[in-house]
Amino acid sequence: MTHGYHPSMRMLAGLIAFALFATVLPAPARAAAPAPADLVKAELLADVASVKPGQPFHAGVLLKIKPKWHVYWKNPGDSGLPTRVKWNLPPGWKAGELQFPIPDRFDQPGDVVGYGYHDEVMLITTLTPPANLPAGGPVELSADVNWLVCEAICVPGKAKLTLSLPAGDSAPTPANAEAFATWTERMPARGTEAGKLAAIEVKGTNPVQARVRFMRPGKDVQWFVVPPEQSGLENVQTNSDGELSSTVSFSLAPPPASAADVWFLVAYTDQYGKRRGAEFNVMLPPPAGK
Repeated sequence: MTHGYHPSMRMLAGLIAFALFATVLPAPARAAAPAPADLVKAELLADVASVKPGQPFHAGVLLKIKPKWHVYWKNPGDSGLPTRVKWNLPPGWKAGELQFPIPDRFDQPGDVVGYGYHDEVMLITTLTPPANLPAGGPVELSADVNWLVCEAICVPGKAKLTLSLPAGDSAPTPANAEAFATWTERMPARGTEAGKLAAIEVKGTNPVQARVRFMRPGKDVQWFVVPPEQSGLENVQTNSDGELSSTVSFSLAPPPASAADVWFLVAYTDQYGKRRGAEFNVMLPPPAGK
């Protein structure tokens, strides 16, 4: 598999999406472009029915996507725009990193590869209220969500989601347990949990080669790579050596001027037919001579 990716392509894809959207609407001879609200339904959920001061809980942005359409992962691939969530929280609250489930790969016309989700996806964040949160009153949580949804055309969409939860001193009652269990199960393992599934070895700075060794046999291996903020991926090639190891190699363009983080997600099907993923954060050393 070979493809390239660069952040400027995200901007280009967004401009194309807006252009397509704009050109479809005025032409009376054409069918109107679907309204964004008809393509993606967004909802904000929590895994608790109330909030306890200082006690973290999970909040999820659930996107229900019209059949045959898709939205994008945090690295959309060769084209597209990542799905974004911006939390608007009361003073003293903290939001953790946005967690994305294992994505699907889209092989599109023109040898264009995309990464994202069909049908439905939940993006999950850990929220922590302040320890001095007053009990009794409702807490208003809000998130601004932006996405690009694509099929034959691409349509940008957004939603401002709100959720009100009571605050109290007692242990919160669980809520939306089935939805959170379903999507937590689809998250890639990280840290020590990822190490129980696979081990990764990374060599080189440009090009970069990463090799993963699975603790148990895995098949249908797919690599998803998130480059440093100002770099893109070029000349991406993957190869699986049986069911116990797989490699990916690529170049960063432009190459980072200093040490930089790269995220690797390796997805595979285990011996029981379950889709799993292991995510690794690797700090690449600075280029030679820096």
